[in-house]
Amino acid sequence: EIIESQYFEPLVNLNYLIIESNRIGFIHQIKGLNKLKSITLRNNRIQTIKKHTFISLVDVFQLVLAENKIKLIEENAFSGLEFSLKY
Repeated sequence: EIIESQYFEPLVNLNYLIIESNRIGFIHQIKGLNKLKSITLRNNRIQTIKKHTFISLVDVFQLVLAENKIKLIEENAFSGLEFSLKY
């Protein structure tokens, strides 16, 4: 399954995005969710994190990608999160 970026367009006030235990294999760049604070994509089938996937999400402090099948993380995949993400 693929999460297309246009799925999120009507959700401009969303603070927490939780998509757990699905069959998500790929996620496109997430756009328009400027109020998003936390993303949980645990237990899916994500294999690749493409560059700039999270570029516009400057307020996200938590990103959970555990229990996926990640094989490749492209350079600059987490650009935009470097100042907000808590380690």
